[in-house]
Amino acid sequence: MHLDLTVDYDEWEVAASLVRFTSLDERETIGMVCLSCRDGIRRWSATNTRWLASWTTPGEPGSFQVLVSPRIITVAVNALSEGETAQLLVTQTDDGVPDTVTVRAGLASLTVSADRGEFPDADGGIEAASLEPGATIEIDATDLAEVMAAAATQAYPLGEDDESPLFWVILDDGELHVDLAWPGLGRTIYRITGSGTGRSKRAFPPKQVSDALLGWSGEVTFHIPDDPHAPLRIADAERTVLIMPIDTTHEVDRKHAEDVLSRVFGPDVLHRDDDGDYPLTVNGVPVYARLVNDRPPALQVFACLLVGVDSSPELAEELNAHNASMRFVRLFWVDGQVLAESDLVASTLDPEELITAFERVRSVSEDLAPMLGAVIGGTTLSIDEEARWAAYRSTVVTVETGPGSQIDLTGPAAIDPWPYPDTVYVLTAWNPGGRRRPVEVNGNANLELARDLLGQGAGILNAMGSDPGSDYAEPGFMAWDIDRETAVALGRRVGQDAVFEIDANEVRVVSCVDDRVDVIPRLTQT
Repeated sequence: MHLDLTVDYDEWEVAASLVRFTSLDERETIGMVCLSCRDGIRRWSATNTRWLASWTTPGEPGSFQVLVSPRIITVAVNALSEGETAQLLVTQTDDGVPDTVTVRAGLASLTVSADRGEFPDADGGIEAASLEPGATIEIDATDLAEVMAAAATQAYPLGEDDESPLFWVILDDGELHVDLAWPGLGRTIYRITGSGTGRSKRAFPPKQVSDALLGWSGEVTFHIPDDPHAPLRIADAERTVLIMPIDTTHEVDRKHAEDVLSRVFGPDVLHRDDDGDYPLTVNGVPVYARLVNDRPPALQVFACLLVGVDSSPELAEELNAHNASMRFVRLFWVDGQVLAESDLVASTLDPEELITAFERVRSVSEDLAPMLGAVIGGTTLSIDEEARWAAYRSTVVTVETGPGSQIDLTGPAAIDPWPYPDTVYVLTAWNPGGRRRPVEVNGNANLELARDLLGQGAGILNAMGSDPGSDYAEPGFMAWDIDRETAVALGRRVGQDAVFEIDANEVRVVSCVDDRVDVIPRLTQT
């Protein structure tokens, strides 16, 4: 037996009231109600990701967590009367993981298989929400529920093409307003007074607030955080409900924008850089996309033509002259940079206009960057193909021959004599095409590459390709018992520009996209 708890009727009733906060689908972990104990406090929690409800009561020493089926809760509530108790029992397998969950209530019992999923961190979410700065009001729960229920009442039946107006909740130093405007009827404002401080405004679902307050009485705290993405919080001494606000920032359009970006540029484009931008190119003038919180939210497609440029009347005149003759893109100066930019409406973005904006920004940048640099100074950021191939030629390839043991196959310290009987190939799935990706994504891609190499009958060792002029390096594999055609095909499959083919005398950088092969001596690599 893993757990044997005595739970009284009142506690089962509270658990039953939380079922409406679940996803209502027991095949999902969030279709369960979570019962946990920590530091002598029991907590019942439920969520469907849009809202989270929690209730606490004194508990026993120790800590545990069990996911309770709503069916178990129903059996307990139906079988018990006021003042009675039921047993909640959890068994484990021989491996120490939950196996079954059982309720025994009088003559009734129900056993279900344990859900071993990972339930969201209710404690952490509630603690984080309680620390959010914002506006707060102390108000009677019944009065608040009535106002929210009234606000949620439709002014007229909505058809399939009709949209409900946004409901705005406003806290203003102890007053709560619900402000909305039904099309054709003008503005409606509900007001209620409590005790509080601060002013904040957020779009929210009033029916969810009304439903969340069912069964509450006495004073509650209603809190609107300053962070537009943080949840609204309703709480008293025992209960807490977090309700996600309606997102009115640019984030509401990110999923659609990313769907279009991935369709045009592939899924790797969605790995944003440290500035939050989407890198659209891996060579030439770097072109990026960025979602910005404008009205309406926009996807900016932009490129940096020049850096290190001083503002001057001559610069302004030059940029104005180009802007007067161009369409769909504009040039401007900011913080020492000359940028080209095209703005698209994020909510209606489609592949055709994204491609048009990208190609326009890229062509303008590549055509104008050298000329502008000659006229107004500054440095271009363009990465040309020859520079990329020069970087390949100077790469130092290191192979791990055993635990803590490695040798350089290329570079100034290249091993001599050659330790292998034949030609070897060095491949990686890291950062395909030069586009930076998170380490975990690259690591998983390298695992897939290793499986493919082994599937081709290759022997492999861990390898590393390093830039001798920096601390940049990419892990990969040295492979043998395959031919050039196989190595190139595998490199192309994982989006690489080239693979290394190395023997005792030469390093050959073999393109994965065309017939180019650069050859350099292995022992005098430059």
